[in-house]
Amino acid sequence: MTTPNPFQERLANRVVIWGTGFVAVYSATAVIAVALTGDGPATAETAKYILGTLLPVVGTWIGTVLAFYFCKENYRAAAEETRLSLGQRLSKQALAEAIPGTSIKFYGVKDDAETLAVTLDKLRGDFARIDPYYRLPLMTPDGAVLYILHRQPLDSFLADQCPKLAKDLTFGDLLASAQGERVRNAAEFVSKVATLGEAKSRMEAKPHCQDVFVTENGKSTEKVLGWLTNNAIQEAATA
Repeated sequence: MTTPNPFQERLANRVVIWGTGFVAVYSATAVIAVALTGDGPATAETAKYILGTLLPVVGTWIGTVLAFYFCKENYRAAAEETRLSLGQRLSKQALAEAIPGTSIKFYGVKDDAETLAVTLDKLRGDFARIDPYYRLPLMTPDGAVLYILHRQPLDSFLADQCPKLAKDLTFGDLLASAQGERVRNAAEFVSKVATLGEAKSRMEAKPHCQDVFVTENGKSTEKVLGWLTNNAIQEAATA
Protein backbone atom coordinates (compact mmCIF):
# COMPACT_ATOMS: atom_id res chain seq x y z
CA MET A 1 0.00 0.00 0.00
CA THR A 2 1.33 3.46 -0.98
CA THR A 3 1.90 5.95 1.84
CA PRO A 4 -0.21 9.10 1.36
CA ASN A 5 1.80 12.11 0.20
CA PRO A 6 1.10 15.21 2.36
CA PHE A 7 1.58 17.54 -0.59
CA GLN A 8 -0.90 15.59 -2.69
CA GLU A 9 -3.43 15.58 0.12
CA ARG A 10 -3.19 19.35 0.53
CA LEU A 11 -3.35 19.86 -3.22
CA ALA A 12 -6.41 17.64 -3.60
CA ASN A 13 -8.23 19.39 -0.76
CA ARG A 14 -7.47 22.88 -2.04
CA VAL A 15 -8.29 22.12 -5.66
CA VAL A 16 -11.63 20.58 -4.75
CA ILE A 17 -12.47 23.35 -2.23
CA TRP A 18 -11.45 26.18 -4.57
CA GLY A 19 -13.24 24.65 -7.52
CA THR A 20 -16.40 23.95 -5.55
CA GLY A 21 -16.22 27.38 -3.93
CA PHE A 22 -15.90 29.11 -7.28
CA VAL A 23 -18.96 27.32 -8.67
CA ALA A 24 -20.95 28.03 -5.49
CA VAL A 25 -20.03 31.74 -5.41
CA TYR A 26 -20.78 32.23 -9.08
CA SER A 27 -24.10 30.37 -8.81
CA ALA A 28 -25.14 32.48 -5.80
CA THR A 29 -24.11 35.67 -7.62
CA ALA A 30 -26.13 34.67 -10.66
CA VAL A 31 -29.24 33.96 -8.58
CA ILE A 32 -28.95 37.30 -6.77
CA ALA A 33 -28.37 39.14 -10.04
CA VAL A 34 -31.50 37.62 -11.57
CA ALA A 35 -33.53 38.54 -8.48
CA LEU A 36 -32.32 42.16 -8.31
CA THR A 37 -32.40 43.11 -11.98
CA GLY A 38 -35.52 44.07 -13.76
CA ASP A 39 -34.75 42.03 -16.84
CA GLY A 40 -34.92 38.58 -15.20
CA PRO A 41 -35.10 36.27 -18.25
CA ALA A 42 -32.25 38.01 -20.09
CA THR A 43 -30.04 38.08 -16.99
CA ALA A 44 -30.82 34.44 -16.25
CA GLU A 45 -29.93 33.44 -19.81
CA THR A 46 -26.64 35.34 -19.62
CA ALA A 47 -25.77 33.76 -16.27
CA LYS A 48 -26.69 30.34 -17.61
CA TYR A 49 -24.45 30.84 -20.65
CA ILE A 50 -21.48 31.98 -18.57
CA LEU A 51 -21.94 29.15 -16.07
CA GLY A 52 -22.20 26.60 -18.90
CA THR A 53 -18.94 27.95 -20.32
CA LEU A 54 -17.01 28.06 -17.05
CA LEU A 55 -18.13 24.75 -15.52
CA PRO A 56 -16.36 22.53 -18.11
CA VAL A 57 -13.22 24.66 -17.77
CA VAL A 58 -13.18 24.39 -13.98
CA GLY A 59 -14.04 20.69 -14.08
CA THR A 60 -11.30 19.98 -16.61
CA TRP A 61 -8.77 21.94 -14.55
CA ILE A 62 -9.65 20.03 -11.37
CA GLY A 63 -9.59 16.67 -13.18
CA THR A 64 -6.28 17.41 -14.91
CA VAL A 65 -4.49 18.44 -11.70
CA LEU A 66 -5.77 15.44 -9.73
CA ALA A 67 -5.06 13.00 -12.57
CA PHE A 68 -1.52 14.30 -13.04
CA TYR A 69 -0.54 13.68 -9.44
CA PHE A 70 -2.66 10.71 -8.47
CA CYS A 71 -2.60 8.67 -11.70
CA LYS A 72 1.18 9.04 -11.81
CA GLU A 73 1.39 7.76 -8.25
CA ASN A 74 -0.88 4.82 -9.04
CA TYR A 75 1.27 3.99 -12.06
CA ARG A 76 4.39 4.03 -9.89
CA ALA A 77 2.75 1.74 -7.35
CA ALA A 78 1.62 -0.69 -10.06
CA ALA A 79 5.06 -0.68 -11.67
CA GLU A 80 6.72 -1.36 -8.32
CA GLU A 81 4.32 -4.22 -7.62
CA THR A 82 5.04 -5.70 -11.06
CA ARG A 83 8.78 -5.40 -10.50
CA LEU A 84 8.59 -7.16 -7.12
CA SER A 85 6.36 -9.90 -8.50
CA LEU A 86 8.67 -10.44 -11.46
CA GLY A 87 11.66 -10.54 -9.12
CA GLN A 88 10.01 -13.29 -7.09
CA ARG A 89 9.37 -15.38 -10.19
CA LEU A 90 12.88 -14.89 -11.54
CA SER A 91 14.38 -15.95 -8.22
CA LYS A 92 13.16 -19.51 -8.82
CA GLN A 93 15.81 -22.11 -9.59
CA ALA A 94 16.38 -22.45 -13.34
CA LEU A 95 16.77 -26.22 -13.16
CA ALA A 96 13.32 -26.57 -11.60
CA GLU A 97 11.75 -24.90 -14.66
CA ALA A 98 13.89 -26.70 -17.24
CA ILE A 99 13.18 -29.72 -19.42
CA PRO A 100 15.00 -32.56 -17.64
CA GLY A 101 18.17 -33.71 -19.36
CA THR A 102 16.82 -37.26 -19.57
CA SER A 103 13.79 -36.03 -21.54
CA ILE A 104 15.71 -34.09 -24.19
CA LYS A 105 15.38 -35.40 -27.73
CA PHE A 106 18.67 -34.84 -29.54
CA TYR A 107 20.85 -35.83 -32.47
CA GLY A 108 23.77 -37.91 -31.23
CA VAL A 109 27.30 -37.17 -32.41
CA LYS A 110 30.62 -38.55 -31.20
CA ASP A 111 32.62 -35.33 -31.32
CA ASP A 112 32.97 -31.99 -33.08
CA ALA A 113 34.61 -33.52 -36.15
CA GLU A 114 31.69 -35.88 -36.68
CA THR A 115 29.28 -33.00 -36.19
CA LEU A 116 30.87 -30.94 -38.93
CA ALA A 117 30.66 -33.86 -41.36
CA VAL A 118 27.00 -34.78 -40.79
CA THR A 119 24.81 -33.97 -43.78
CA LEU A 120 22.02 -31.45 -43.46
CA ASP A 121 19.37 -33.78 -44.83
CA LYS A 122 19.92 -36.05 -41.80
CA LEU A 123 19.55 -33.12 -39.41
CA ARG A 124 16.52 -31.75 -41.19
CA GLY A 125 14.84 -35.14 -41.05
CA ASP A 126 15.47 -35.34 -37.31
CA PHE A 127 13.45 -32.20 -36.64
CA ALA A 128 10.29 -34.28 -36.97
CA ARG A 129 11.15 -36.03 -33.68
CA ILE A 130 11.24 -32.81 -31.67
CA ASP A 131 8.17 -31.01 -32.99
CA PRO A 132 6.90 -28.45 -31.92
CA TYR A 133 10.22 -26.98 -30.71
CA TYR A 134 11.84 -26.57 -34.16
CA ARG A 135 15.26 -26.77 -32.54
CA LEU A 136 17.62 -29.71 -32.35
CA PRO A 137 20.40 -30.18 -29.78
CA LEU A 138 23.49 -31.98 -31.07
CA MET A 139 24.83 -33.93 -28.10
CA THR A 140 27.68 -36.31 -27.37
CA PRO A 141 27.25 -39.75 -25.73
CA ASP A 142 28.23 -38.29 -22.34
CA GLY A 143 25.37 -35.78 -22.53
CA ALA A 144 27.27 -32.59 -23.47
CA VAL A 145 25.75 -30.17 -25.98
CA LEU A 146 27.99 -29.19 -28.88
CA TYR A 147 25.43 -27.13 -30.79
CA ILE A 148 21.74 -26.28 -30.82
CA LEU A 149 20.36 -26.04 -34.35
CA HIS A 150 17.22 -24.04 -35.07
CA ARG A 151 15.05 -24.69 -38.08
CA GLN A 152 15.09 -21.10 -39.34
CA PRO A 153 18.85 -20.67 -39.99
CA LEU A 154 18.95 -24.16 -41.51
CA ASP A 155 16.12 -23.38 -43.93
CA SER A 156 17.60 -19.96 -44.75
CA PHE A 157 20.96 -21.54 -45.55
CA LEU A 158 19.44 -24.23 -47.77
CA ALA A 159 17.40 -21.62 -49.62
CA ASP A 160 20.58 -19.63 -50.32
CA GLN A 161 22.36 -22.77 -51.57
CA CYS A 162 19.69 -23.74 -54.09
CA PRO A 163 19.95 -25.79 -56.32
CA LYS A 164 22.37 -27.75 -54.13
CA LEU A 165 20.71 -30.57 -52.18
CA ALA A 166 20.73 -30.99 -48.41
CA LYS A 167 22.39 -34.39 -48.82
CA ASP A 168 25.39 -32.69 -50.45
CA LEU A 169 25.81 -30.06 -47.74
CA THR A 170 27.20 -30.59 -44.26
CA PHE A 171 26.84 -28.97 -40.88
CA GLY A 172 30.34 -27.57 -41.45
CA ASP A 173 29.09 -25.79 -44.57
CA LEU A 174 26.32 -24.24 -42.51
CA LEU A 175 28.77 -23.01 -39.85
CA ALA A 176 30.96 -21.45 -42.53
CA SER A 177 28.04 -19.53 -44.04
CA ALA A 178 26.42 -16.24 -43.06
CA GLN A 179 23.98 -18.24 -40.90
CA GLY A 180 26.85 -19.82 -38.96
CA GLU A 181 26.97 -17.12 -36.29
CA ARG A 182 23.33 -17.77 -35.42
CA VAL A 183 24.16 -21.44 -34.88
CA ARG A 184 27.38 -20.93 -32.92
CA ASN A 185 25.79 -18.37 -30.56
CA ALA A 186 22.43 -20.07 -30.11
CA ALA A 187 23.08 -21.43 -26.60
CA GLU A 188 24.24 -20.35 -23.15
CA PHE A 189 25.06 -22.39 -20.05
CA VAL A 190 24.35 -21.88 -16.35
CA SER A 191 25.10 -23.95 -13.26
CA LYS A 192 22.52 -26.08 -11.46
CA VAL A 193 22.21 -23.48 -8.68
CA ALA A 194 21.52 -20.59 -11.08
CA THR A 195 18.22 -18.75 -10.87
CA LEU A 196 15.76 -18.22 -13.66
CA GLY A 197 16.74 -14.54 -13.63
CA GLU A 198 20.39 -15.42 -14.22
CA ALA A 199 19.47 -17.72 -17.09
CA LYS A 200 17.31 -14.99 -18.62
CA SER A 201 20.09 -12.39 -18.28
CA ARG A 202 22.71 -14.68 -19.81
CA MET A 203 20.44 -15.48 -22.74
CA GLU A 204 19.52 -11.86 -23.43
CA ALA A 205 23.15 -10.72 -23.23
CA LYS A 206 24.21 -13.03 -26.06
CA PRO A 207 23.08 -12.15 -29.61
CA HIS A 208 21.10 -14.93 -31.35
CA CYS A 209 20.85 -16.95 -28.11
CA GLN A 210 17.49 -18.64 -27.61
CA ASP A 211 18.41 -21.59 -25.39
CA VAL A 212 19.99 -22.05 -21.96
CA PHE A 213 21.36 -25.39 -20.80
CA VAL A 214 21.85 -26.21 -17.14
CA THR A 215 24.97 -28.17 -16.22
CA GLU A 216 26.73 -28.97 -12.95
CA ASN A 217 29.01 -25.91 -12.98
CA GLY A 218 27.70 -24.00 -15.98
CA LYS A 219 30.34 -25.36 -18.40
CA SER A 220 29.45 -26.32 -21.95
CA THR A 221 31.58 -29.48 -21.75
CA GLU A 222 29.53 -30.92 -18.87
CA LYS A 223 26.51 -33.20 -19.02
CA VAL A 224 23.25 -31.38 -19.53
CA LEU A 225 20.90 -31.50 -16.54
CA GLY A 226 18.17 -29.34 -18.00
CA TRP A 227 17.18 -27.26 -21.01
CA LEU A 228 15.39 -23.91 -21.04
CA THR A 229 14.14 -22.48 -24.32
CA ASN A 230 13.50 -18.76 -24.69
CA ASN A 231 9.76 -19.49 -24.72
CA ALA A 232 9.99 -21.51 -21.50
CA ILE A 233 11.93 -18.71 -19.78
CA GLN A 234 9.36 -16.14 -20.84
CA GLU A 235 6.45 -18.29 -19.70
CA ALA A 236 8.08 -19.07 -16.35
CA ALA A 237 8.84 -15.38 -15.77
CA THR A 238 5.24 -14.30 -16.40
CA ALA A 239 3.34 -17.24 -14.93
